[in-house]
Amino acid sequence: MDLSGTVSIIVQEYQSCPGLFFENHVYGCLSLLESRIDSSGALDLSSNGSLIGVEHGFYKNPLCVYEGSVAYQDVWKHLFQNDVSATFVDDLEDAVIEAFEGSTFFSYGVEHGDLSAELEDKANALMPLKTKRRLAKSRKGVPPVGTPPKSKLRFDKTRRRSVTM
Repeated sequence: MDLSGTVSIIVQEYQSCPGLFFENHVYGCLSLLESRIDSSGALDLSSNGSLIGVEHGFYKNPLCVYEGSVAYQDVWKHLFQNDVSATFVDDLEDAVIEAFEGSTFFSYGVEHGDLSAELEDKANALMPLKTKRRLAKSRKGVPPVGTPPKSKLRFDKTRRRSVTM
C-alpha cells in the first residue's frame, strides 16, 4: 500500500472516531513501527492489536483500548507484516502529525512522549465517561437469563435428623 492510501485510511478513521483512544492507538502504532525499523521480522497483531496504545502510546491506561474499523486494522497489519523503509515511516509520521494538528492529546504526546499532569487528569476523566456510556446500554429491569422462577413450595422437613447421645 502506498503512502497516500495509508494516510487516507488513517485520516478517515480519525474523522469517524476522533479522540483520546484513537489518537493514543495511532501514536502507539507509529512508535512500534518506528522501533520495528531497527529490528527485523514481522509482528503478529492478531491477538493484541487493540492494546498497542496501552503498551506503546502516550497514555498507558489499560482501559484506553481501541479496536478500529477493519480497513484501519488492515493498514496496520500490512505495515507490521511487511518491510517498510525509514523514509516511508518518516513521511507517514509527518502526514499524520499534520492531519492531527488540532488534536490536544496527540500533539502533546508527539512533542513530549507522554501527557502532562493536566492532560492526564482530562484523560482520566474520559475513562469514567466511557464506562458510564457502556453501562447505560445495559438491559435495565430485565431479569437475568436463566433465573429460575420463584417456587411457592417449601420443604416441610429435611432429611437431617438430630443426633441424640
